Amino acid sequence: MRYIKIIINKKIPSLDHDFVYEVPPELLGTVEIGSVVSVPFGHTTEEGIVVGFCDEPGAYRIKYIDGLLNDAFTVPVDLLKLADALSKYYMNTTIAMVKAMIPRGINLFGKTLKEKREPWLFFQETAQNSDDIKGIKQRALWDLMQSKKEARQKEISDLGFSAAVVKALIDKGGLRREYLPISRYSYGHYVPENQDIPVLTAEQDVALGEIRANKKDKNRPVLLHGVTGSGKTEIYLRLIEETLNEGKQAIVLLPEIALTPQFVRIFENRFHGEIALLHSRLSAGERRDAWYAIRNGEARIAMGARSCIFAPTANLGLMIIDEEHEDSYEQDTSPRFHSREAALLRKELSDATLVLGSATPSFESYKKALNGEYLLVELKNRVGGALPEMSIVDMREELKAGWAEVLSRELLFEMKAALAAKRQVMLFLNRLGYHTFVSCRDCGFVYRCPDWAVSLTYSAQSSWRKL
Repeated sequence: MRYIKIIINKKIPSLDHDFVYEVPPELLGTVEIGSVVSVPFGHTTEEGIVVGFCDEPGAYRIKYIDGLLNDAFTVPVDLLKLADALSKYYMNTTIAMVKAMIPRGINLFGKTLKEKREPWLFFQETAQNSDDIKGIKQRALWDLMQSKKEARQKEISDLGFSAAVVKALIDKGGLRREYLPISRYSYGHYVPENQDIPVLTAEQDVALGEIRANKKDKNRPVLLHGVTGSGKTEIYLRLIEETLNEGKQAIVLLPEIALTPQFVRIFENRFHGEIALLHSRLSAGERRDAWYAIRNGEARIAMGARSCIFAPTANLGLMIIDEEHEDSYEQDTSPRFHSREAALLRKELSDATLVLGSATPSFESYKKALNGEYLLVELKNRVGGALPEMSIVDMREELKAGWAEVLSRELLFEMKAALAAKRQVMLFLNRLGYHTFVSCRDCGFVYRCPDWAVSLTYSAQSSWRKL
């Protein structure tokens, strides 16, 4: 179509709407939704992104676009729709949300990093080659490549063959050199361990069945509420496997602190070569390669932290947010968003399955699960073991019994028993101030905040004390 809608590269609320332009005849058929273009805007020139087409605008005088800024790149259409929905939900500008979705390494309106390539050598099997190869080194390399058929040039150099020897064989037609892209996005170097797939417990099997049935029915968001060690990860893996078998892609979100090599290897062992990581510790080049690998379908699983929810999957079938209660999923700098809310909006746009997992769900998610907006699936038992025993000691009762120490008698007994058995002890002390509270040793009265149901912290310094 001749007329297109464009959002301008300006994070100004008053300019956060579509502008209509006309495509010149020479560019008809090359401009599409998501194209990055240059347009006349007032007395200057601005960049913009095509977000849609429109009919004849009527009597208004419409300007032509100046041209395409990057004819090799387009913003995915589903991400443009998500950016529009998020901008309305969080009152951000649409262009700000689009920029937040595109990783460092892909500059929408400037120079973009190109894929990294390295030279490979390929054996050329022709009759006349053998007679021309006379040098000792050339003959040795010829024989080696005849058996290997192909190899990285660096590998050949490490074996002692100089660039001159390689060039001589190329000139004689014995070898062919090609520059192939280097994959910088995954654990491609990691060799998976041979591990048996665990048998599901009866509780896991029921939970998985409930999620499958929900997918075929209303496909509500799923809250997988499972105690620590209950086997939520194995359910994630089974759901991902089913999604890949359907020819679709999956997104797995983890808190940044949980995105450790050990945890990623659990997924890599099951889906070797299928995973692309997206997180803040990657270089610009690694992010660029991961983004394109996901978009091209080369990597069918996108795994990462908060912004991984914007992974450019072409055929999204599953989204998993582990530890969905974590604060790290919320971005508190502009443009602000929460990955969980972004996932809910993306689910509406794609009808993908959304699974929120946690041992301690957020109040919002748990309330929605109790109300029926989410499907509540529970795992109440640990796999292969019971939950640890816990006891709460009332220190007022300890005082009444004549024990005035900071640690209770039961805690001291258990600590001594553990140390006697050559085991270790961990004590967690979560406090601010000199004392976390002040209480009466007779009646247990505690000074509390007049506005909130929390105790006042007692702070003490050399010159002053206060609550």
